[in-house]
Amino acid sequence: MSNLISKLLNNSLKYIVGIGVALLIITQWDAVLEILGSGSSSPQTSQTERTDTQQPNQSTATKPTPTETRVPSNKPTKEFDDRAAQKTRKKTPEEAAVLPDDKPAPPQTAKTRYSRVKSLKIASWNVANIGISKDDEEVEYIAQLLKGFDIVAIQEISTKLSGPRAIAKLNERLNNTGARWDYIISDPTSGAGSERYAYMWKKSATDLASKTWLVGAQAIDDSLDREPYMARFYFGEDRLLISNFHAVPTTKKPQKEIVYLDNIHRLYRKDDMVFLGDFNLSQKHKAFDELKDSGYEAALENQKTSLRRIKTSSGYLAQEYDNIFVEKSPLRIKRSGIVDFVPDFESLKEARQISDHLPVWAEIERTE
Repeated sequence: MSNLISKLLNNSLKYIVGIGVALLIITQWDAVLEILGSGSSSPQTSQTERTDTQQPNQSTATKPTPTETRVPSNKPTKEFDDRAAQKTRKKTPEEAAVLPDDKPAPPQTAKTRYSRVKSLKIASWNVANIGISKDDEEVEYIAQLLKGFDIVAIQEISTKLSGPRAIAKLNERLNNTGARWDYIISDPTSGAGSERYAYMWKKSATDLASKTWLVGAQAIDDSLDREPYMARFYFGEDRLLISNFHAVPTTKKPQKEIVYLDNIHRLYRKDDMVFLGDFNLSQKHKAFDELKDSGYEAALENQKTSLRRIKTSSGYLAQEYDNIFVEKSPLRIKRSGIVDFVPDFESLKEARQISDHLPVWAEIERTE
């Protein structure tokens, strides 16, 4: 009997020890693996865990994942050495003439971009109610006439929405001629016979140097029906102020308005200025005397610019209405002229569909 009890106790003890060993193995599995040196039967671990347990010289080392941190070697590579040597060694005279400096060039400003421009070809044109009477074909023709100039000042643009749309379409056509153009349109003028003005310019030659504006009452004492439209453009290393003006018709005596132009000159005395537009008056008239006494010169003399309704024995040109006045001391008129488009049409009536005025132009340069 005692032998039986002893045998049962031994079996129970073995069972308990076995259970304890099993629990120990389960709870201390990683330690057991480390002791036994066997990972073949371990549960699958993450990529990071496998990498941590492998030795650097194992051929089965895997590529690092984004969660790993690799310490770079302190030993410079050949590529690094070559770059360092290239930066530290001095350039030979031959290389200095060809290789750029390490420092980037300073950004180019508008003033420096146009500093080498020696002359500007400026045109002025009363395009006769553009925005009301011009179709797509006529706008395309106008673009072809104007594409050779650097700045174009336009008068008589409709105050309706169709006016600015027509100028935008004209600018689009100019951009299709091989150069990049830009434009700006004035607000409607404030007096009787209200209209808009516009400036258009070739970006390779110049750009606006400030905001544009219609001249206020302080300069002209509300004496002009259609106040001039002012714009400053870059010209060489300085700027050029242009006054774009359309005087009242001859029946309303434009000379009463033109005498106020010298007031504008005195208001902007520090600027190099050009007055241009449709003056409805010949430059020979004494109304221009004050402007001339202030140092301005007319680009055109004895040159008719408006079109007759019917051709006569004296031709199809009528009056000397359009002109460009240039301040002589800082500026000089290199060349000037008109763009006579009438011969392109079979009749004077067809030509007048484009305008009843010819474009006038002047190429100006600095005297300094």
